[in-house]
Amino acid sequence: FVEDRDLPTTDELPFTSLAGVEAALEALVASGVVKRSDGLTATVYSIGEGKHLSAAYYRNTIIHFFVNAGITELALGICALRENPVTRESVIERALELRDLLKFDFFFSSTEEFVEDIGTEIDRYTLGEDQEDGSFVFDLGSFHPKSPIVLGPFFEAYFVVAAALIADGADPVTNAMLAERALRMGDQLAAHGDISNKEAVSSALFATGTKLALSRGLLDGTEQERRDFHSELEEILETLSSMDTWNAA
Repeated sequence: FVEDRDLPTTDELPFTSLAGVEAALEALVASGVVKRSDGLTATVYSIGEGKHLSAAYYRNTIIHFFVNAGITELALGICALRENPVTRESVIERALELRDLLKFDFFFSSTEEFVEDIGTEIDRYTLGEDQEDGSFVFDLGSFHPKSPIVLGPFFEAYFVVAAALIADGADPVTNAMLAERALRMGDQLAAHGDISNKEAVSSALFATGTKLALSRGLLDGTEQERRDFHSELEEILETLSSMDTWNAA
């Protein structure tokens, strides 16, 4: 991915060998973020108990390089599951909707440049020529989904905020009230297994989720408006869950 897009690096890529990956993991073990378990036939690395937010910090230092690619994958996924045929116009429309949801967590280029970037990413998955109606075929098997890793925690945090909102029906809420209720709802949904990223239960992400809800007028919105917001995010999470299995299949 880094080589294909000619991304800037401070040194030669260290992850082209098993030794390079192990060296990075051992550095995280030394810092206490990652736990190493030496089994009989394999060494297993996992994020340490209570260290998910610390691990997320390392991810977030480079995450901006992967956002547009993740949005493209997710937009393709949503269209593949819900539209027939899939057109470039529909994928770009979905990508712009996702960009609007993420606008408080990421800085995006101009709309024109963003659309151009998404078009370039779409080309990487396209098989053959576009049809006259604008539809095209793309290869799900070539996906190595970055969306669940890159975007999943953010959309899960917004989903928690949406769930906290609909729990209040149509009652107006303040920023402070929503922040407190989102933390409680996050613990509840994590315990139920409704969200998979522990770092999604984060006051920082709930703060941007609250900004998003405020920008849509949902803090004093109708119950139906809040349910529509919840449904929009639920659709995204269902797609992310499906994408996790595409490459494995």
